[in-house]
Amino acid sequence: MSLFGLFGKNTIHDPWLGEISHGFGKWKGNAAKIFDAESVEIRIPGDKNGPSSDAINNLKKLEGCYPSMKGELAKTLFEEHYKPGKEAFDSGEFGDLIDEYPIIESPEAIWPFVGVVRVWVNSYGNKGKIEIAYETEWDIEHTLGFVFENCKVIEFCGSVGP
Repeated sequence: MSLFGLFGKNTIHDPWLGEISHGFGKWKGNAAKIFDAESVEIRIPGDKNGPSSDAINNLKKLEGCYPSMKGELAKTLFEEHYKPGKEAFDSGEFGDLIDEYPIIESPEAIWPFVGVVRVWVNSYGNKGKIEIAYETEWDIEHTLGFVFENCKVIEFCGSVGP
């Protein structure tokens, strides 16, 4: 085996996770079809043989719970992030930085303005926790994130990592 073979990446093509490559103890890709999205960045722990079965099971479990949780997520996004931003916009706090702010009347109406962009399984090294990151049309400077454990929201953050 050559020295360069030590640094080669394994790649898997999966209909659900898309093309994922292994490196530094995790599998990464940019085309997962999960959480109502068609092309999501995914990071999932595993060895060179494939993603961890525990991590896959946790991800599948959360995806199964996700439809029933969307009302709670929408309420949090609307109340804790959209409304304060809209109030700041309406008061002129943003000055000339933002020309218009979307009009969203209720939590249920938020989803056309929100999209999943990233899913990290065992987020930030915390086994069993999954972070779903969202981009929104009303805040292009921040990525919002929910951290889940056992199909429960344990944290919401208005500005998560890169």
